[in-house]
Amino acid sequence: MTKKKKFLKGLYLVVDPSLPRKELFEKVRIALSNGVAILQIWDHWTLFDDEEDIYDFITQLLSITSQFDCIVIINNRWEWLQEFSFEGVHFDQFPENLEEIRDEIGEERIIGITCGNNKVCVEKAGETNVDYISFCSIFPSSSAGDCEIIDSGTVHYAAKQLRIPIFISGGINSDNLLTLSDWKFDGVAVISGILNSENIENSIKEYQKSFEKLGM
Repeated sequence: MTKKKKFLKGLYLVVDPSLPRKELFEKVRIALSNGVAILQIWDHWTLFDDEEDIYDFITQLLSITSQFDCIVIINNRWEWLQEFSFEGVHFDQFPENLEEIRDEIGEERIIGITCGNNKVCVEKAGETNVDYISFCSIFPSSSAGDCEIIDSGTVHYAAKQLRIPIFISGGINSDNLLTLSDWKFDGVAVISGILNSENIENSIKEYQKSFEKLGM
């Protein structure tokens, strides 16, 4: 296991590239400055003019993340690992050619998968070379799209079956996180909980306090 993979835990920020660029970059800088160590670039490029515009966004963002000891993951577009210094890729569902992708990107790169209530996803993660899974959505959330609400039994099942990190996502804030005290997970993925916050530093501290209360 690489050094980076050992740090797959804690607060995981999902960046929405459709947000105003200057404002978003400043929020990312603040988040990374205050302890967020994992960042995923969401596959949400509808407002971009073309691929050149997307690449410009990524280049600017990576110039910020390079100043911090953090993990940067791209959503779905695994081919971009050949062009940019991403640490890995997160898939919204299992790709049919996962083994081929792993061979292409190498063992040192991180692969994550989003799972719903279907335990087949959990079982498949245990059978394949996946580094972590993320469950979506724990609570109703506008940014979670079509994600179904996750049953606690599915997460408990995953915790028993798997020896890889488990993340949870969807509508999680520092308060409702505490209602999940009997769940076993390694980290929380958020979008609006940080990016929509009026005080990002304080919001991160509140998440971290909740992690401490949960014994994480």
